[in-house]
Order: sequence, then structure tokens, then C-alpha cells
Amino acid sequence: IDAGAQIVQLFDTWAGLLSREQYRHFVLPYHQQIIDQVKQAHPETPVILYVNNSRGLLDLMKESGADVISVDEKTSLSEARSILGNKMPLQGNLDPLALFVIPDTLKSMVASMLLEGGHQNYIFNLGHGILPKTPVSNVKLVVDTIKQSSLSPTH
Repeated sequence: IDAGAQIVQLFDTWAGLLSREQYRHFVLPYHQQIIDQVKQAHPETPVILYVNNSRGLLDLMKESGADVISVDEKTSLSEARSILGNKMPLQGNLDPLALFVIPDTLKSMVASMLLEGGHQNYIFNLGHGILPKTPVSNVKLVVDTIKQSSLSPTH
């Protein structure tokens, strides 16, 4: 943040393997503590919380104090919206494997996600990290498709 980041993400790959009670007891207090410390030092900087395999934890993640909840590719955006509500900003969740499909199919997938995510309180992203050997041309296609979308803030 001191170097210029306008938003930060707390990325937890393993907490989604825990039960709800284990997450509530062993992880959520630390997510809250980290987010609270970031907010105390930089109250203007939004914090995104990502937990891989978080489908059963979304309502608890909302208690973390994060400004945005990021979901993996296993959770549909509409399911996440039904749990988190329309006011909670949502990020996600294109399956990184989708970046290997043919361009027309990929473009269609991105367009569908943009519609499902909506034009308010939604940040397009992958459902997890980018994979080795991902075709750069397909990453560019995704970015261009988002920029050209009628839901893009630039339109």
C-alpha cells in the first residue's frame, strides 16, 4: 500500500479445507485481525478476502471485515450473491482452465460471467491463480472482452 497499491487481497489457499466450525475458531479471528490492522493503518484501502474452496464459508467470510469477497470457480456468482447479498462487492471466478479453450468459447464464457456478476459491486477475476503455459493470447482476449463489454465502467 505504501508503494502505491490501491487495493489489497488476503489470499488463503488452505482455509477452505476446514469445517465451518474450524474456520470460525482457527482462521476467521486471524483474517479479522489482519484486515483490521490493514484498515487501521490504511482506512481508505479496500481489502479483498479470498479463500479457496470457500463455498460453505461465504457468510463467515463476510464477518472478516473485508470490503470484497472473492470466490473460487466452484461457487457460482449467483449462489455467492444469494448468500452475501447484492451490496457486498464480489470478485471472481473464471476457472483458470477456461483460459485453454478456443477463443469463441472463452469469449462466451466471459460474457456470461459479466452478466451473472452484474454491473455493480462486481470485479471480474479468475477463480484461482493463472496456470503455467496459459496462452497469453487468451488472457488478452479475456481482458479485451471485459473492456469491450457494455458492463465495463469505460462504456
